[in-house]
Amino acid sequence: MLQLSIQLFAQIRESLGFSTLQVEVCQGTTAGELKDRLAVDYPEIAQLILSSRLADRKSTRLNSSHEWISRMPS
Repeated sequence: MLQLSIQLFAQIRESLGFSTLQVEVCQGTTAGELKDRLAVDYPEIAQLILSSRLADRKSTRLNSSHEWISRMPS
């Protein structure tokens, strides 16, 4: 399992009320899979999450070198 720190920006940060989210994922999880999981975990902002960009491409497999996955509006 990997522990990731996700830095939140703009409307997502304002809606949740915090700027960093800690998430545990399985080794090999893609950035796109993480985005889909966050939309399920935070349904109140799912549309914002699904329409946001990831700093990494959606197909990028996450590993221990990924310390920050930035979420910014499209």
